[in-house]
Amino acid sequence: KKENWTAIIDKQCYEPLSQLGLLNKVSFDIYQSLLLQMEKLDPSAAIIFKQSMKENGIGEAFIHPILPDLSRIDKQIVISAGVNRFCEITGDRPKTFWPPETAIDTDTLEVLAENGYESFVCAAEQIIQNDGSKTANAAAAQRFAFQIECCFLDGFDCSSIKLNDVIQGQL
Repeated sequence: KKENWTAIIDKQCYEPLSQLGLLNKVSFDIYQSLLLQMEKLDPSAAIIFKQSMKENGIGEAFIHPILPDLSRIDKQIVISAGVNRFCEITGDRPKTFWPPETAIDTDTLEVLAENGYESFVCAAEQIIQNDGSKTANAAAAQRFAFQIECCFLDGFDCSSIKLNDVIQGQL
């Protein structure tokens, strides 16, 4: 029997997230190709995701590729397609980008800037200073020549968050 893993994950993850109201409490991204599938599998969850994108949605590529592995043209296609779909849903352009697996390179940053992004999410150890040293301050935003900021993930210890605290509004 062939499993429909999108339907299984929707039932175990996306549906509960939408029903518990968590999308109004956290920033999130959802790949537009997945959202299109959710619209067919679970229309009520898809509607909640779409409504929550306006306030808490973070931009992403239309699909989930490792962006540094793509050609510049392919990066432009998947990033602009993600921006366009985000705009269709929310009426606004996304400001922050969450790269798949936080994989990022300079070429991708340039494409993000060309598409109007102002910031992106990454880990502090991914940033190398001009002198070759690693980033010393994980809480600080690093600004690049083309005016994109990075938002460091490691300033926040995700392991200390309990799902129950989020549900009860204790964050």
